[in-house]
Amino acid sequence: MKSESFLGKLKSLIVEHLEDENFGVSDLAKKMSFSRSQLLRKVKAETGNSVSRLIRDIRLEEAARMVIESDLNASEIAYRTGFSSPSYFS
Repeated sequence: MKSESFLGKLKSLIVEHLEDENFGVSDLAKKMSFSRSQLLRKVKAETGNSVSRLIRDIRLEEAARMVIESDLNASEIAYRTGFSSPSYFS
């Protein structure tokens, strides 16, 4: 699997489960058919970051897109991007 398609599939799965605040590393590993440790090693090698950091960064990218493209307020965007606490999101 090429790294671009690997990272693309990861991003796609994270975006697919964006509103699920409980979607995390174990869920992503299961969806990718990797063990948790395999996924951690592969993501670290590809991005230099942890899987949880990757998930958070993608959530924030999507939130930034929503701020620009929608009329939603910050709390609505926070919930739609999987942040259970609007104050943490802010």
